[in-house]
Amino acid sequence: MITANERLEILALYAEYNRSIDAGDSSAWACTFIQEGVFHHPAQDFAGREQLESFVKERTSKMAMHSCIEQRHWNDAISLEGAAGAIRANPRCWCAAGMSTTSLKLTQAGDFDAAPCESTDTITANAVPIRQ
Repeated sequence: MITANERLEILALYAEYNRSIDAGDSSAWACTFIQEGVFHHPAQDFAGREQLESFVKERTSKMAMHSCIEQRHWNDAISLEGAAGAIRANPRCWCAAGMSTTSLKLTQAGDFDAAPCESTDTITANAVPIRQ
């Protein structure tokens, strides 16, 4: 049986996973994985802390050049199975771009003109971070 404390620790781990990648904190994000952890990105797999950190650094650099630099990750429907020492989490990780970059301006007619970010794509990634 999974205890309430174990459940909270796992949820906190996923929160840190999302917070750190969104902040571009490559070291903190890589530390949400075990030493030899693997991130299964649609383009390629990144294995081990060094590759995980490099992925976030490169991603952060590319995002700075993108018209939609605001991007947020979150998890939903995290199901936990097993018991202490052998808990498996099955979350769905979502990433949305452009959600908080919409700007509004008041037109001469008194209406609001919304200028949303060009990209509002939502993608999913198949990643299950596990901390040592």
